Formats: sequence, C-alpha cells, structure tokens
Amino acid sequence: MPRTSALMDERVGDGYESRLRTPVDWDQVTFFSSNHLGLTRDPQFANMVLFTLLEQPRP
Repeated sequence: MPRTSALMDERVGDGYESRLRTPVDWDQVTFFSSNHLGLTRDPQFANMVLFTLLEQPRP
C-alpha cells in the first residue's frame, strides 16, 4: 500500500506542502518494508506491536 494511502494524505495538486495533511490525528506512525506474510514472521515487527499494545505509556 502506498504511504499516501496508509496515512490518508490529502495533499493533491501542484503546490508543494512539506507537512502531512490528513483527517486522522496521528500520534505515531511506523513503516515496515515487507509484504504481509513477511510481517507476521518478522520478530522486530512482533516486538513493536506487542510494545505498542501492551507496554507503551498512554497519554
């Protein structure tokens, strides 16, 4: 999936905008370069998901 689709990036047209424009209030974004099945077998991805879901401090 393209990065722009995953982030719901709404920047369009010819004008350059350096900041992401999206309706989602992201507080964290992490990109992994692997296919879907590769992610399920990647120990680094599993560690990141478990930390995010179970251990990361909440605001």
